[in-house]
Amino acid sequence: MMGKYLYCCLIKLLSGILLLLTTEVATGQIVYPIGGDRFSPVTSKLFNEAYNPSKDSSAVPVVVTRLIRGREIDTTPLAKEFPKHKIPYIKLPVALPDLQGYADTVAVLWYLRNPLRPSSGVINVMLIAQKKNQELVYFIDSNNNNNFLDDGKPFHFKPEEKQKEVEIYDNRIGGSVTLLLHNLMPVNTPLAQKHTPEAEQNKTGLEKKQVYKPRAFGLIFIGGLSSGSGDASMFFRVKNQPDSDERNMSYHYTAKYFASLNTSLGLAFSFRNFYIGGSGSYELSQVGEQNMRVRYEKGSAYVNQFLNNQGSWPYTRFNFTLFTEYDIPLNKKLRLTPMVSYTRYELLTEQPFTFSGAAKLNDYFHDRYAYSYGGKVKYVLTDRSMLFVELYKRENFFDASSYFSDIEEGSFKMSLKQVYGGVGIQVRVTDL
Repeated sequence: MMGKYLYCCLIKLLSGILLLLTTEVATGQIVYPIGGDRFSPVTSKLFNEAYNPSKDSSAVPVVVTRLIRGREIDTTPLAKEFPKHKIPYIKLPVALPDLQGYADTVAVLWYLRNPLRPSSGVINVMLIAQKKNQELVYFIDSNNNNNFLDDGKPFHFKPEEKQKEVEIYDNRIGGSVTLLLHNLMPVNTPLAQKHTPEAEQNKTGLEKKQVYKPRAFGLIFIGGLSSGSGDASMFFRVKNQPDSDERNMSYHYTAKYFASLNTSLGLAFSFRNFYIGGSGSYELSQVGEQNMRVRYEKGSAYVNQFLNNQGSWPYTRFNFTLFTEYDIPLNKKLRLTPMVSYTRYELLTEQPFTFSGAAKLNDYFHDRYAYSYGGKVKYVLTDRSMLFVELYKRENFFDASSYFSDIEEGSFKMSLKQVYGGVGIQVRVTDL
């Protein structure tokens, strides 16, 4: 009776268990039973009557085989059946979970490919175990390391569930692959309608597990709060005056930006794990020591003067930023994201830089821009949102040569380099 029931389930498995949603699935294999040297009668009947290999590369082929002793899966039948995929001829060792208490077990071997590099792929194994009460349990090797001992508890389908998406992560194929599993348990069976404490516990754990699923195209909202510090300097030389004996005079202003509060909001377009977007941010900085050093020659003497509290550096600004970044999946929950950006900014400070200078610095500090580079670590909250922490370096530039009189042409130089750290959230607003 149990063999007949498993046979019916396997027929359903062959007819429509998996479809790839985000990345292509190249091929699959069924291994049955676990650890045995012979096929069971159900497996033999399945092989003889139900197995119908497909040569279509877009289909999901299935091959019935058996495990070698020592818990290895031989990929030779699969590789021979589908030579165009160039599947390696190997004996794949698999670290199995504890299968005691199960009447039988089905292992499905999939060949997963990156659509950008369809000539290569990786192999993934899934186990479907049948209890003595005919209940089906699914073991997923979600990190694709051929080890079922580090993937947490297996899952059961809810009685009302017809299908479930399962994420497989492997950086060799560019990140995540989504497989669509169909519930093989008939809905009208007493077992499917029965709620056990163990099943409820498994369902609760599964409902809490959320996976961020990048689509082909999406619109992303990004909000963040960051703070940066760094050193600023501005240097220029003035022209020699004919009625003065002072020559080669130069001014060097310096300041310390202790901290800033930078609040940003932005939108980005995403293509899978790649983002490009824009943001606006208001930044308020705390500026500390502001000094000036004057050097010049007078007669045969060299004069070097150091003056405190000289120069009033701008401390408020609004940033307009274009950025791009790319998510590199580390595991189910974490992403490593390198990023670069380009910024144009408006100075909001209306305070003279020098005692006798103009107050509206935005009218005299021209060619204001900055570029940044760094990275984020993102943590998956739900299938549509992630939290992140970020660390990046920003280099700021402007030309203030029109603000000071008698500047020697080409002598103006400035530098403001800051290191920022921050936190934020991104939410996928919609799929495009």
